[in-house]
Amino acid sequence: RDAIAWHQYLPQQRTVEYTVGTYEEIVPGIFHRLTGALTSKGLQILSAEINTLADGLVIDRFYCIDSDNTDQPDPGRIKQIEEALVQALKAPTESPPVFRKLWNASSQARVAKLSNLPTNVRIDSSTSERFTIIDVFTHDRMGLLYAITRTLFELGLSVGVAKIGTHLDQVVDVFYVVDQSGRKITDEDQLDRIRERLLNAIRETESN
Repeated sequence: RDAIAWHQYLPQQRTVEYTVGTYEEIVPGIFHRLTGALTSKGLQILSAEINTLADGLVIDRFYCIDSDNTDQPDPGRIKQIEEALVQALKAPTESPPVFRKLWNASSQARVAKLSNLPTNVRIDSSTSERFTIIDVFTHDRMGLLYAITRTLFELGLSVGVAKIGTHLDQVVDVFYVVDQSGRKITDEDQLDRIRERLLNAIRETESN
């Protein structure tokens, strides 16, 4: 199986939409590997969509701001990012990516103020017949989405649908997950462990 990546520049939003097409069996943990590749290249992910279609076809879209380019990125930069996305799946590594420091002093001060807002992880196993729904509310910071998605992967959870949103510096992420058997999680002890692992992973990003 192969992986391909392409992009579309959205001038009104000054964002770039990166789309990756591949198949589930190419490598475990597709979503967190792609988020890690984008963030390590200096991109801020504003929103994302993950879709698993028939025959295991995966289409993931990421809407990003490129701190290196306030306008449309040059072709060389685009090619570099698309190659990083493909390589993250075709030549994966278990080493965590290195994230650049993107925000200036004023941005850091704003995030420090927002860090006083409580982080909240809500888990719902009753609304959907097929999925357990995990809602994450917190403030935005470098590497956050990677930390969350990698933790879900390490917990043995498969993300069927994800809705990633950043509003100002507030993050609202929603993940529809199943366990390794393709079933939603109903055991209360397991749900508590998932919540605690996610909270710990989010706390760890505050010191990065």
